Amino acid sequence: MPYESLLRRDVIRAHGLTVEEISKRIVEMFAVIERHLQDVEATDISVDGRYNNTYGAARVAAEIVMMAEGFRPGRAYGNHAAVFAFLRAFPHEAWQMQARLFDEARKKRNILEYERANIVTQTELDTLRTQVERFLYEMKLWLQADHRELQPT
Repeated sequence: MPYESLLRRDVIRAHGLTVEEISKRIVEMFAVIERHLQDVEATDISVDGRYNNTYGAARVAAEIVMMAEGFRPGRAYGNHAAVFAFLRAFPHEAWQMQARLFDEARKKRNILEYERANIVTQTELDTLRTQVERFLYEMKLWLQADHRELQPT
């Protein structure tokens, strides 16, 4: 099992939700992703702010994957770091590489949220956005193929 090490270290843990609860939560999480992506389009928000929203979409999408697989963040890491640690362990090589990019975005997001302003370039935002859009597309296909039971009715 690809997640044994994460479970042993309490980076992740089983969530214990029913299929119905997961399905409902996924619908809610897709609404959050949509809101983040709408905010990225706003012209009156800074590049830092749009980067933060793009990152937020990536984190929520990765959390959907984690939830669909039966897990939630454990106690060893912060929730955001745990989500990307999980994605790095997921048996899909492209997602493992994207998880590294998203984790770097998490670190940059922490700086722009808590320490400094105006640190993101338009190129960084565009790169992250391209990867998030790709991940969302692939994640939706994966959900349909591997977790059809979680699709909203």
